[in-house]
Amino acid sequence: MRKADSPSHAPTQPGSSPLFRAFRILGDGWTFFILREAFFGVRRFEDFLQALAIPRARLTERLSWLVEEGVLRKRPYSDRPVRFEYLLSERGHDVYSMTLMMKDWGDRWRRSKPRPSLQLIHRSCGKRLHPKLVCSACAQPFGLDDLEWRPLATPAPPPQFEVRRQLMTSAFERDTRNDSVARTLAVIGDQWTMMILKEAFQGAEHFETWQSRLAIARSTLSSRLKHLTDEAVFEKVLYQTHPPRYAYRLTAAGKDLFRVGILMLSWGERWLNAAGTPPSCLHKQCGKPLIPMVICACCEAQVFSHDVTFSHKAGRGAK
Repeated sequence: MRKADSPSHAPTQPGSSPLFRAFRILGDGWTFFILREAFFGVRRFEDFLQALAIPRARLTERLSWLVEEGVLRKRPYSDRPVRFEYLLSERGHDVYSMTLMMKDWGDRWRRSKPRPSLQLIHRSCGKRLHPKLVCSACAQPFGLDDLEWRPLATPAPPPQFEVRRQLMTSAFERDTRNDSVARTLAVIGDQWTMMILKEAFQGAEHFETWQSRLAIARSTLSSRLKHLTDEAVFEKVLYQTHPPRYAYRLTAAGKDLFRVGILMLSWGERWLNAAGTPPSCLHKQCGKPLIPMVICACCEAQVFSHDVTFSHKAGRGAK
């Protein structure tokens, strides 16, 4: 296992949750697209540019952001002219489990295009990788209903995101890898969308609840709720007729996105929390603080980014 970097303990916003701080760093589509390419071995600016068809200025901004936040590290590879490559730090490698869950969600809930699809191979056992999320304390799988959330010592302030242009659907459609990560990011690759989902995982169903907890603009909330309903992540249910009011309830696909959210929370707790801060929730089955872990369903070994390769197989895709 790699030697770990020292986690940063400086919060990005006083009193903010580790999940919000993780969203602030990772919570948009371009950032995950760049990290996905880094996991495939891309290191240099021009190679990122070619792989993603990303605007040059946006790539420059995202790479600088990831270096500043300690997710990538910058290393010179040419003196004349001076050029740099971008390597994953330990903090960056620790994002890999999130991308595995994004791919798995896309494989389950979004059909791929009729062309060769990306498949991952676990080098340790030589089999196709089917990632499985388990509690690291008891090695048992868990779901949204298997957790007990710890109450916050003090209420977290509403999130305040910097205005950053988000990834448009056309970018996913141009993805040459035909990778389910792209199809998942088309649904959740937006900081506000992920915050809305986080509150839904903790019971929010009504417009006023989200607005109160997040201090989000009504127009922003309305557009994200419509998007998540259109994507069958939420089901819109009429609960009052005069005037008409609706609840937004997680579908089976929506509940399954919890696996991405809990890994992002765990990443924030590991790298962005103050030392000694306990995890945010307990696993009811074993009673231990939850630290999620991704294992290979075939050999049950923990999955690391350096132990996975890929191939393209022709097929109709999966739902």
